[in-house]
Amino acid sequence: MESNIDINRKYFFIQLDLQPVESLRLFDHMQIAQQSGPVQEWLTKDLLKVLDNDHLLFVFDKVIYNVPKEYNQKQALLKLFDIKEKTEDIPVYKSSDIQDYLCEIDKKDSGCYFLIADKDKRKHGFDKIKELGFDFFHKSENLDTKNRTDVFLVFKNEVYPCSNLIQNKRDGNFSSNTAIKDLLSALCIPESKAIPQYKLKDVLKQQDKDIESVGEYALCSIPVHRRTDKVCMAAARSHHLNIEDIPIYMLTDERIDRLLEMHNTHIYDLPYEKINEDTCLRAVKNDSNFFSVLTEELRTEKVCMAAYNKAREETDDPAYIDSIVSRTKHPSACLQLLKQYKETNDFRYILFAMPAEAFNQHLALEAVKIHSYAIEFIPDNFKSEDLCQKAFAADTNNLQSIPDRYKSKEMCQKAIDESQLNIESQDILRAIPYPDIILNAINNEFKDVPSTELVKWIPKEVMNDEIVTELIKRDPSVLPDIPCHLRTEAICLEVIQGAKSVNPFYHIPQPSMSLRACYRLTTKFPQALGLILPEDKRTAEICLRAIKQDDSLKKYVPQSILKDKYMNIYNFNQMVEKKIDNKLSFDQIKDLYNGKEVSIEYTDSQVKQGEKVNISYNYETNCLDFRFINKSEQLSQLIKQNVSSKKSMEKGTKL
Repeated sequence: MESNIDINRKYFFIQLDLQPVESLRLFDHMQIAQQSGPVQEWLTKDLLKVLDNDHLLFVFDKVIYNVPKEYNQKQALLKLFDIKEKTEDIPVYKSSDIQDYLCEIDKKDSGCYFLIADKDKRKHGFDKIKELGFDFFHKSENLDTKNRTDVFLVFKNEVYPCSNLIQNKRDGNFSSNTAIKDLLSALCIPESKAIPQYKLKDVLKQQDKDIESVGEYALCSIPVHRRTDKVCMAAARSHHLNIEDIPIYMLTDERIDRLLEMHNTHIYDLPYEKINEDTCLRAVKNDSNFFSVLTEELRTEKVCMAAYNKAREETDDPAYIDSIVSRTKHPSACLQLLKQYKETNDFRYILFAMPAEAFNQHLALEAVKIHSYAIEFIPDNFKSEDLCQKAFAADTNNLQSIPDRYKSKEMCQKAIDESQLNIESQDILRAIPYPDIILNAINNEFKDVPSTELVKWIPKEVMNDEIVTELIKRDPSVLPDIPCHLRTEAICLEVIQGAKSVNPFYHIPQPSMSLRACYRLTTKFPQALGLILPEDKRTAEICLRAIKQDDSLKKYVPQSILKDKYMNIYNFNQMVEKKIDNKLSFDQIKDLYNGKEVSIEYTDSQVKQGEKVNISYNYETNCLDFRFINKSEQLSQLIKQNVSSKKSMEKGTKL
């Protein structure tokens, strides 16, 4: 890269591929200026934001110009500078490549130079030089530090006082004595190297100006020897990108701590080689929030432990503490935390928040040894049969956290027996995968517990017809909580038999709404005709039975029944009611419709009131036939009716 870039050329193109702030920092680093005029717009951050990545800038004599896109205009720009070279022959450097190139130069700069104090004020030299914030002031027996000196060698922000140096009048360089030669050799600095010289008073004076001038892209434009502690810190406070231009030898542990105190995210601007476990430990011990910005590889076991302990000092907020644990993926660190906080609520919080990567078989076993309820938080793949047996032996309530594959019927029954000591003992049912054990429990141990409570705890996947039937018999209102595939016709008939309102029947599945169920339902709750029954289940007989109980339900009778070309039982009833004044019951209409005689009290001007008469329907003449009966026949019919009613009560009636 270095051989391909020559920013000391008189002119060249820059291809803009950096962000606006980085671009402006680069221009300062290159110590080039911008040119503005009638046709040249100043390169502000806002303008740089809208420029394409392939946009070109032109540098001529350390001045930068915006380049038009049209080829002819580019050529016109070159003619202004009397450049005869073709546009395509002028070097084009990417701004990112120039930035990398300059950064490499800065890194190679050892910061080696001489500081010269005023000779008449040399006694103040030792005091004044400390104002520049050097990291080390060397005092060696090999150097004549007893005498006042006005020359100091600075190397990587360390100061070495020098004496007995003779300045060469021809080139201004110092002639080294033996002690200085030994020092340069120890620092691996060639004796022939021309070491720069700066006046101490000038550097001190410039330091104040540099502190005032640093901005979001200023530090890179300041010479390395002027990037003192105060200047670097001021630049870092101004903009985090300036941290990239702090000489690497300046990034001591103490100075890094100060940078991180400004803001945790400054760690991303530090050189990778300066970020290590010790750096992170110092940071999280100062502020646990720093832990959240660390990359996974920097969250070592010690750093995780330190972050959690610091978080516990800072707050009691479980959500914040859990966020620390969720980023801790070291099993050993998590186990240490569990042991350290085993007597507090933190034990539960730590287990709950631990990421899956942090678990292993050893941690799971140790956690259960500390507190058996820890099995609740252990991932299923780490729950061995032996581990589950240990947890169950310690507390039968842990059955709820044991996988079904390890549960025996004996364990389940034992858990039920011991659960009777608890107030809400029925919650143990959710841990039992055996239907027969559950059915036995609800008929014995939990016989006094309402179905509405039991149905909450019985696993839906374990319920079967026997369990559901038992629950429905106790309380039909639990039908909505029954799995849909178990709401069979038989279950629905049970609900109809015990229901006290129509509400549960809104949850009957269509396949279970058989004609038999619909008949039973409308017999008990006629209003179900319009509220619940699907239209294809509203038969003529079901509709007639419903409206015989509630005449207002006529509006729910389907048109297919009303307009039936055949004489169905519903239309037959309508016809009969038009012919006689008496309102016949459903059973009377059904008998009459099936060709039987029906005995009624008939009222007419020619017949005594209350006279008994048998009627039947003649399908050939399409009219009713009346047959008056004498007293003996009435008595005989009454006896037959009583006998028939008695037999029906003995046998029961079915549809």
